Amino acid sequence: MACASRRCFAVLLVAALCAGCGDDETSAEEVNVCDEKGTPYAAFAPGIVAEGAAFKVKLVSAIPNPPARGDNAWSAQLLDGGDAPTPDAVITRVKPFMPDHGHGANSPPEVGTVAADGMVQIDSIDFMMPGVWTIDFEVEVAGAADVATFAFCIDG
Repeated sequence: MACASRRCFAVLLVAALCAGCGDDETSAEEVNVCDEKGTPYAAFAPGIVAEGAAFKVKLVSAIPNPPARGDNAWSAQLLDGGDAPTPDAVITRVKPFMPDHGHGANSPPEVGTVAADGMVQIDSIDFMMPGVWTIDFEVEVAGAADVATFAFCIDG
């Protein structure tokens, strides 16, 4: 009889665990990994702008679009406060970082030279895992250092 009791207990345990596996609406809802910690982020769209004190960064395009896990490439334009291109700006660093995890990417992105129209190519942006990523554009404009920051959700 002991064996039958254990078998009965096992069947009841499995039934209880599976009771929440039904087709109710709550089990079908997807959880957004970026909303779990509460770090604010913006929805990605070409043309989105991040502002520093002395300049702006406008994201012109992204591959993939929207940004995703793995290797990403962005085209951006550096602008002054009046939306004029800033070809004299120098990007000193582009820094991807996960504030909720306290770490950056495995390797820094490859940053091109700012062109006369303020355009710059940033390659090898490595979003290695899902979650909220901030991307700091550290720039020197007219001898002054400045930072503009984007924050995006990278889905799993």
